Amino acid sequence: MSEIVRDMILAGCVALLLMMIMPYGAFAQQGVWTVPQPERMWAVTDIQHIGPLSINRDYSHSYSADGAIEERTHSFNANVSAGNAKTRIFDVFSVAPTTRGSRLFVDTIIGYNPPNMNTSAPRAPRLIGSESTYIGDSYNGNSELCAPAVRVCGVMGSQFDLKRGVVHSTTSTNTPMSLASYDFSSTGEGTVSTGFTVVSGSGDAQTSYSQRIKVEGEFERVDYSASFNPQ
Repeated sequence: MSEIVRDMILAGCVALLLMMIMPYGAFAQQGVWTVPQPERMWAVTDIQHIGPLSINRDYSHSYSADGAIEERTHSFNANVSAGNAKTRIFDVFSVAPTTRGSRLFVDTIIGYNPPNMNTSAPRAPRLIGSESTYIGDSYNGNSELCAPAVRVCGVMGSQFDLKRGVVHSTTSTNTPMSLASYDFSSTGEGTVSTGFTVVSGSGDAQTSYSQRIKVEGEFERVDYSASFNPQ
């Protein structure tokens, strides 16, 4: 069993578990569920579609009080302009707790399988889209969570233009000032690019780092992993 298939099975299990614990009132529309709770927020997109498709989703969570600012945002989009291709989209955005000290979990899987056809044809339909996650923390003053006057922000994600294939990314954080990690994988044919940028500190102590990779053509497997801890 390939790792991509295994990941999609695991993600499907997560979706099934969420559906079991979600109240009926949480259903916003077919294939999309949001569950805001005092201590936790879930946003789940689970779509299987055949034919042209255009979808955009943006999720966010923020906290601001007592000199602390925390922001968590996640977005993805996918577009198939024509044809009878099969598109599979599964996305989870979770923040817990929803008060100070929030942690983040994101899991995104987007798969595209066109019918038997010449994918190299000029007019062959393609899956075009992107996924990105932003994590920002700013603290001013002493606390148990961080040093005085510290800022951290990280942006990670990918862009893809696929004739066929799958992209899968996972982002997770443990504490507001210990951010880790972004993992990306893809298989198929087309173009994918992925990477991350992180900025930490303040004033003269501010540091930044950015990395990006791009792959074009037919690829059996693309793997990318980033882990950073600004403390």
